Amino acid sequence: MARAVFELPGGPFHALVAGHPDAPPLVYLHGFPDHPPTAATFLSELARRHRVIAPWLRGYAPSPLAGPFDLDTLAADVIALIDQLGAPVDLVGHDWGAAITYAVCAASPTRVRRAVTLALPHPLTF
Repeated sequence: MARAVFELPGGPFHALVAGHPDAPPLVYLHGFPDHPPTAATFLSELARRHRVIAPWLRGYAPSPLAGPFDLDTLAADVIALIDQLGAPVDLVGHDWGAAITYAVCAASPTRVRRAVTLALPHPLTF
């Protein structure tokens, strides 16, 4: 697994990347208090069929540490990343990353081909 830096409006976002560059893009959003390396084995499996991009989200070093940390801002970070990758992408979110996945899908459904959320029920459950 390699590292990459994506220059986004919110600053430089660091990410783990794996898979063939021409494979369909899949963005993985980590949970709290995790970071991309905690999912390395899972990401390696996904990379067999996808180009996996797993950014450190806002607030997690080495990505920008400054807030705000509301879902609109975090979703905007991910949408900017997706735009750099060339939408649409498959989007997988775990825990807090799942909440961001829902926010991205609501804000910009045409940028997401498929979405998977792990360890978090749909927001309307509450």
